[in-house]
Amino acid sequence: DSKLMDARTVAFISLVWSENIRSYTSRSFDKPVWHDILGNKNMQKAIVLAQICLYVAVLVPVFSDKILQLRGVAVGAFGWLLALAGPFGCLVLCELCKLITAFQVRQY
Repeated sequence: DSKLMDARTVAFISLVWSENIRSYTSRSFDKPVWHDILGNKNMQKAIVLAQICLYVAVLVPVFSDKILQLRGVAVGAFGWLLALAGPFGCLVLCELCKLITAFQVRQY
């Protein structure tokens, strides 16, 4: 049961981080993620709020373990580092797709 909670926690962390990364990558179909990355102040506020909610969800006792059945502390550094695989993959794949799109735009 604890292994399932650990897996659920790592997947949840990875999902939230991936969606935050995807929000940056999806701002443009053909420009790289770093192009005007801080240009939208409201988006920055939303990302910060999403991060705060993530850490509350996985780290606040009773709320995280009893209600959401997440174990942010128990997964340890390994679990948090493992959760980086999702956002890293999202970033790489989205940016590779942008290269294809940029090539297609230039051809058209």
